[in-house]
Amino acid sequence: VSKCTYNAVMNLFNPSCVSNQMYMAASEMVQVVSPDLPTIHDHISKLLFYYGATDHWCPVSYYHKMKLQFPDADIKLCEKGIAHAFCLESSAETAVMVWGWIQEDVSKIYQ
Repeated sequence: VSKCTYNAVMNLFNPSCVSNQMYMAASEMVQVVSPDLPTIHDHISKLLFYYGATDHWCPVSYYHKMKLQFPDADIKLCEKGIAHAFCLESSAETAVMVWGWIQEDVSKIYQ
């Protein structure tokens, strides 16, 4: 077991972490029921959406709906099999990918 996985699992038993997890989950289930489409529309040029291909919290159908709603937006579907909890096993790969997106955006500013 990798050290980062061990540390993450051990934090699951910390009462403060458990309390925070339960609060976040309860808040998300109540407050995040649908995307704020008007706000997304207003800021679409500043946004990038990255959907997991095997994410049970956010099914691929959400990706397809967003692509239909915003066909010219930067909306990507993971082709690398990265899990929802990317920080446990794919943090370096995800960081490199996000850094590449940032570099692309910054290079557009200076063209």
